[in-house]
Amino acid sequence: MTNRNDDSTLDALLRADAINFQHDYIDNNGFSDRVMASVALLPSPANVTVLTAKQRLIIIASATLLAVIIAITTGAGGSFLIDATMDLATKTITPAVIGLGVLMIAACAMALSAARSE
Repeated sequence: MTNRNDDSTLDALLRADAINFQHDYIDNNGFSDRVMASVALLPSPANVTVLTAKQRLIIIASATLLAVIIAITTGAGGSFLIDATMDLATKTITPAVIGLGVLMIAACAMALSAARSE
């Protein structure tokens, strides 16, 4: 941790800038320029993996499917689908019916997206 007295010059410059709003640049003896020049000389990463649209879709769909499976099996004793179907059959709008509708819309959207990308 730095001592407050060690930073007194920088603190004074920052306070003066905050009060006057006149300083556009605080001289740092070219430190920023040296850093930017060294960053430009760095080699590009050799092991960068670029995912295709299909791979991204598969990852998102798999994560969604896993989340749905976990939600269905752990929520309400695993009776989510039964409850939602029975509520839908009796024309009763409940959170289970809304959740089932959202899941069905998401599944249709993913299927359409996969069909369009091929």
